[in-house]
Amino acid sequence: MKEIVFQLKQKECFALGFENDRGGWELRNKYQKLATSPKTFTYHKNNSDK
Repeated sequence: MKEIVFQLKQKECFALGFENDRGGWELRNKYQKLATSPKTFTYHKNNSDK
């Protein structure tokens, strides 16, 4: 997870960013839920059998 700064409609925005397995980003802040390409699943290894 990283803080991402981006520009949307000529306005600077901030969001928490989660990078997916193919290099795209899921971005979340108080006002928006966005994603960048490529959109795909992200798997987290947690030593579980399920």
